Parts: sequence; structure tokens; C-alpha cells
Amino acid sequence: MKKIFMLLFFILNINIFSYNYDDYSIFIQGKNAYEKEDYITAQESFETLMRSFGYSPILKNNYAFYFIGMTYYHLGDYEKAVYYLQKAVFTYNNSFLTKESKFEKNNYLAERDYSLGDALLKIDNFELGETYLQRLDYNYYSPKPSYFEKKALLLLMERKSGFEDYYNLKFNEDLKSADKLSDDKLLKVTEYFSSQKKFDKAIYLGKKILSSPSKDSEIKEKAIIEIFRSYLQEKKYKEIIDIANKYDKIVDSNILFFYKGVTYYKLKDFSRCLYFFESIKEGKYLPTALLYVSGIYYSFGDYNKVIESVNKISTKNIIADILLADSYLKLKKERKFEETARKIINNYPNSYEGLFFAFILENKNMDLASHNATFKISLIIDNFLNSTKSDTDNVFDKINYLELEKLCNISKIKNEELLKIELQNSSFVNKYSISNGLAVTTILENGEFYDLAYKNSSAYRKEFFKYRDLIKYNYPLYYKDIVDNCSKKYDIPQEIIYTTMLLGSKFDKEAISKNSRIGLMMIPLKHEEEINELLKPEVNIELGSRKIKELLKKYNGNKLKTLIHYNFGEGVAKSIKFDFDGDINLDTISNPEEKYEIQDLIITYIFYKKLYNF
Repeated sequence: MKKIFMLLFFILNINIFSYNYDDYSIFIQGKNAYEKEDYITAQESFETLMRSFGYSPILKNNYAFYFIGMTYYHLGDYEKAVYYLQKAVFTYNNSFLTKESKFEKNNYLAERDYSLGDALLKIDNFELGETYLQRLDYNYYSPKPSYFEKKALLLLMERKSGFEDYYNLKFNEDLKSADKLSDDKLLKVTEYFSSQKKFDKAIYLGKKILSSPSKDSEIKEKAIIEIFRSYLQEKKYKEIIDIANKYDKIVDSNILFFYKGVTYYKLKDFSRCLYFFESIKEGKYLPTALLYVSGIYYSFGDYNKVIESVNKISTKNIIADILLADSYLKLKKERKFEETARKIINNYPNSYEGLFFAFILENKNMDLASHNATFKISLIIDNFLNSTKSDTDNVFDKINYLELEKLCNISKIKNEELLKIELQNSSFVNKYSISNGLAVTTILENGEFYDLAYKNSSAYRKEFFKYRDLIKYNYPLYYKDIVDNCSKKYDIPQEIIYTTMLLGSKFDKEAISKNSRIGLMMIPLKHEEEINELLKPEVNIELGSRKIKELLKKYNGNKLKTLIHYNFGEGVAKSIKFDFDGDINLDTISNPEEKYEIQDLIITYIFYKKLYNF
């Protein structure tokens, strides 16, 4: 622990002027001017950067070209705007530095593609300009991409016919326009409306696709899936069965069997549910159907059937392997349990389950069978924490403190992309070691890049979990001052706030989910103009804390029900059977994915309580 304090002391007390970062300073000046719409000053800074620091990592990575190109675009120099915006594509070699989902990438690409397309039109390169504008065609709603898609369609409408109907349907919700659109366009709008939770409109368009003379089975199958999903959201189960029976001649029977199975599962008619799931013999729906079947049999206590069903899954995930291991444990097949448990430990070394199965194998005499979820997990975590090491002095390799100082100085500039550029070329991320993992997390925390810090710590979970003091990096107290204030203001436990932030956004203050939940605590977006406010940590945590207060009152102070309702919805909270003491028996949850997610929620909540004595 002494060396950790020395490392932190060093990082917090370095001199930010010990290195010459003229290229970074000039770029930041230009970027700040750009964000203030002072484009003349921004142009001067960026041109100085390119003239004097042609080999700067900022330029070699292409990151700066986005701001350079956008500056020229706003100044009306469209030739240069096109040149630099076409170069504004940058990636990182290390996974924890990248935006993983297409959804996140499009938040960046939308403005770039619109501006590039518009600039190309202005220099009479119509074909390429229209190509970029037509790339802004999304099948989900998100404030920023949808804003630029709308603008792109307006530009295209000025030049060509055929875009008016698509615009009117998607953005004016004029359903009459659907008559003039192809099925592939209708499908995109169907999915778009569904993401906005406008299920009635999504169902209307989906049925229109199903009744069209087109013989494109792939589009029809996607349309019926959107109809099924919309009806499931609205709990209109009879309608699902009716639609499935009506279109059984034009849609793959496996899709119909699957959604009939899901429907009867929701109705808790498990005999029919099993019939339809077990009618699926092949195809992409088979693994999920088998997982449902396994979960149902597990809740019945028929562990041999669980084993039989799971073993039919050709490519198993962690949830299937857990069901298998738990079933062997219930049947007291010790050799099979140990074999499956070790497979989980080896295949998922940084997962909670891998760590817990390792602990169970080392403590075979611990009686867990007679306890419910919270008590059982608390017991495991207590014993787990007692078994961790307290002395971290032996975990450190020789750290390059000069490189560490350089990266910490850059992190204090508080520009995420600049720090990423330096990190990907550093020795810290190119060699996996516990000391390098801790150094990178601390550097990222120093710049308040909390989502990246948590992501990096998660990659070192197996190593950090060996030491009690390092486990805290996997359950950090980010935004502590805001959380402290909200906890006191609403008289709510801090561990509920932290658990919700970690599970919902993984501490990404700019998180936007596919169903338009915003920020650290995944606040639902009601009006587009709210988005900038909701992305502010103090506003987001305040609103999330207020909701937690309401739920605690609704559930008479039951923290577990509050957490489940907040993170998974009221329907899930109502469907779970709670004991008189407020605990739950996870074995009674028949949906394996739901059980897995709720177990992770309980684990996260208890670790926060135990580590910080809340």
C-alpha cells in the first residue's frame, strides 16, 4: 500500500510545466476557439500547428483534422474543408481506448458526414456529396445523429425527388407517405419508431411490409420481429399469437416458434412455452431457446434436464456455463462441477463469476445451499475479502516515472483524444502487468476520464482482485462530491447511487443508450432540448437520486427492489418473488439472462457496502 501512496503522491504533485507541449497547447487554443465559434482564431492556431509541428502525434493520428476541416467549413473554405474532413478518420489499437458500438461511433460521424456532404455539394462534387449525405440514414433515434440526418434529407430534397416521402414519414410521422416507399425504407422507419417507443406506428409499418407483394423474406422477417418486440413492450400477448398464426406461411417457422415461446414465457404458461422452444431444431434462435429451456427447468429443480439442454448448445456463453456448473453442484457431481467451474475461471478470468467459482473451489466446506441471494453473496464476499492480500508492495514492476510524468501532464490538459494518442504509444498499455494497469487507471483518473479508467480497471479485474486495496478500482467512488451532496439531500444510500452509475453507464457521463437514456444514471430523454443539461453530471445524478428516493418510498425502504426497478424496470421488479425479509432466491428466476444480470447487480451493491462501510 505504501507504494500506491507514493505513486499517487508523485502523480498529484508533478509540475505540469516540466515538459514543452507547444503543439498540444496550440491545438487546445484552436479547439477552444472553434467551440466558441471564433473560427478566425481557430484557423490561425490550426495553421500554426500544421506549419510548425507537422510530425505532431495529433496530426499523425488524424484527430486534429476533424476540427481543422470543420473550421474551414464554417469559414466557407469548402475545398479545404473537404480535404481535411476526408482525412478525419482515426482509430486506436487498444480496445479500451475505442468506442465499441456503432451507436457511439455515429454520434461522432453524423456531423462530420453531414458537413463533408454539404461542402462537396458546394464545390459541385454532387455525386460524392450525395453519397455522404445518404450515409446519414439510421434505424434508431438518437438526438445528434437524427438532427443531422434530418438536415441531410432537407439538402437532398432540394436536389432530387424521392426523398420527400421518406422525410415526411420519418420526421413528420405522416403515415400516408408510407404508400410510396420501398419495403427496405419502411423497415428502417419501423425500427426508428420502435427505438422511440412509438410502438403503434412501428406496428402499422411492420404490418404494411408483411402485406406487400414483395417476396423479400429477409425484410419480412425483420418486420415481423419488430412487430413482436413492439407487442412485447406493450404486453399485447394475444396479438403476438394472432400475427404468428396469420403469417406462418411466409415467415420462417423458427422465428414464430421463438416468439410464441417468449410470449407464453411472459404469460408463465411454461408447458406451452417449452413446447414452442423445444420445437426449434436449428438456426440462430436455437441457442437462445435452449437457454430459456434450461432456465425453466432450473427453476423447476430438474437439474438433469438443465444439463441435457445446455449440452445441446453448440457455442456456450458464460450464462450457459454457469447454469451447467450450478446444476452439477446441485446434483453433487463434484468432478463435473469442478471441471465446469475451472472452465469458467479460465474462459472468463475477469468476470465476477470466474472469481467466485475460484473462491468456491478453494472453500468447498462453505455451506451456501440454505441461503438466499443477498445473504449468500454477502457471505462469499466477506470470505473473499478476508482472503485477499493487504500488502501491495510486491506487485510493482519498475515504472518509468519520466513517462508517467509526461502522461500525467497531458491528462491535466483534460482532452481525452490527446491523452489516447499518447497512451496508445506508451509502454504502459503495450505490456500487461498489474503495475502498468494501476498506472494507466491513475493517469486516466487524474484527467477525470472516469469511463476509460473504469474500463481499464475492468481489464485488470483478476489481478486487482488479489489485493483488497486494488479491488476499489473496480468499484470506484467517481463524482464523489456530487454523490455525497445528493445522498444527503435526498437521504438515500450512496451505494445505490454508485451501483446504478456503474451498471447503467459505467461512469460515462456522455452515455446515450439506444433507447435514448442519457448520462451517468441513464435518465430518460423526454425532449431533445434537454440533452445538454442531462449530460451534466450534477444534473444527471440529481435526477437519478430523486428517482431513487421515490422508489425507496414506493417499496418501503427495500433497497434491492429499488435497484431492480431502477435498472431493469417495474415489470422485472414485480415479476420477482421476494421473501418476507426482502431477499430473493435467484434459483426461482427462470430467465437465465435476467438472473445473471440481477446477480451482478447484487454483487456490485454488496461490494460497495463492504469496501466503503456505507
